[in-house]
Amino acid sequence: MNVTPEFYSIVSDEASKPFCYGSNDCSLFVDSIYKRAFGIDIAKEIRGSYNDKLGASKILVREGGLGNILLQRGFVKLENKYRVGAGDIVMAEGAVGIWLGDKAIFVGGVFRTIKKIEEVYIIK
Repeated sequence: MNVTPEFYSIVSDEASKPFCYGSNDCSLFVDSIYKRAFGIDIAKEIRGSYNDKLGASKILVREGGLGNILLQRGFVKLENKYRVGAGDIVMAEGAVGIWLGDKAIFVGGVFRTIKKIEEVYIIK
């Protein structure tokens, strides 16, 4: 992804918001960043359709998981996680976040290093 200096301020702004199912959970955290920074609306079909953990779980089951949601929206999975670039979407410990260049950030400002990253998705 081609990130700009504005990208990092958008990420910082979104990371400062508290976790909340249906408005700022891990999926909608990533969606908010992608909408604001790149004009890509990943969650348009699911935003506003749940407001608790059960509702989020039902969507994940129906859609086949976070990875499948990304694949259905034009992303591809990198086979080598070490080829991750700034702005790519990453998964770790069942959550989705954004790679910043040297670490990933998740909703609530949680960081993970490349060692914890399990999957990486890039836009085609």
